[in-house]
Amino acid sequence: DSYDAYLNALEKAQTVLKDPNASKEDINKALADLEAAYKALKKADISIPDTDTDTPKTGDKSHLGIFACLLAVSSLGIAIIAMLKKKRSIVK
Repeated sequence: DSYDAYLNALEKAQTVLKDPNASKEDINKALADLEAAYKALKKADISIPDTDTDTPKTGDKSHLGIFACLLAVSSLGIAIIAMLKKKRSIVK
């Protein structure tokens, strides 16, 4: 695999770099091999599995309109009851 070849060339280049007795030819060859291995690197084909079915559903899916209508009807009912009570207290 291209990554293993690159790591092998890198290791060899580091060995040559650490060698105080390395010749210019050794250094140039190690550098050329490392550059060639770098250029030969291929992008890994990694696919991420589709886990959409396992993920929890988020977000509020309640029907806000229904709750708003119920609130309005309840408020109207309370207002009517309050007016009727007030009217009855005035009539008595």
